[in-house]
Amino acid sequence: MSTASTLLDLLHAPAKPATLSKSAVIIVDAQREYLDGNVKLSGIEEALVEIKKLLARARAAKRPIFHIVHHTAPGAPIFAPDSSTSEIIDSVKPEGSEPVISKPLPSSFVNTDLDKFVKETGCEELVIAGFMTHMCINATTRSAVDLGYRPTVIGSACATRDLPSPDGKVISAAVLHESNLASLADLLACVCKTTDDLS
Repeated sequence: MSTASTLLDLLHAPAKPATLSKSAVIIVDAQREYLDGNVKLSGIEEALVEIKKLLARARAAKRPIFHIVHHTAPGAPIFAPDSSTSEIIDSVKPEGSEPVISKPLPSSFVNTDLDKFVKETGCEELVIAGFMTHMCINATTRSAVDLGYRPTVIGSACATRDLPSPDGKVISAAVLHESNLASLADLLACVCKTTDDLS
């Protein structure tokens, strides 16, 4: 039986977790829509605990933190900017002058000023957490690589939901979460299990 290897393994370039003291932290879409709105996620409560831990470490280290929120059109059934479910969840709300950046697309870098703000910090390493693993975490991480950053994703600080497959089956949130993290870890990012794995 063959042993599974990442492309990074084959390149003899194993991914190393971000050094928090040199990183900017990006919290993606930690909004109530995913907790008590129309797009509830599997495992979100556990992920929020891990995000809270990440924020505490980052604040103690005085690292730049960027909070991203997804907005659709006013009055839309999900992520409407005028809806209370678009608000950031209380346990992981911004503190002080931590900026909140609204995005219209899955990637936090597309049609936003996030890249400009991160470049102003001088950070080349990013720590990424939030929702959903298969959508905005995936897209944001890929954009980060395209822009020259070295991203680390905290797997237990992300979550997603069940999805229908094209043939009518259900892909469980657990399988979707794990497969998306594996796809990122193949070449694009370091995927850490928990915040404790950061150096």
